[in-house]
Amino acid sequence: MAEQHIRESESHLRQIDELFARARKAASSAAVAPEILDEVSKIEQDRHRLAQELNHIRDLPAHERAAKVQHGEGIKHGLEAIGLQLEQLLTAVLNSRY
Repeated sequence: MAEQHIRESESHLRQIDELFARARKAASSAAVAPEILDEVSKIEQDRHRLAQELNHIRDLPAHERAAKVQHGEGIKHGLEAIGLQLEQLLTAVLNSRY
């Protein structure tokens, strides 16, 4: 179960990184409100914190990982929330261009 949460969290991290790349590209080609840029920065900090926690869990011996299943599930849900926030911000950035 812990391995599944780790794999799912890694997948969320990849998707989040793709969204960050899209958000940066959109922000560089449009006038973006400072509060949106601040929010992106906060989300990026949360992403790095959760990635560090995921790395910590991944580096644990297998017998200790099983005890971290609940924590791993929390990381997965946190990453899902970050992805949703980024999608909303990206939509706001793209909508402000038109």
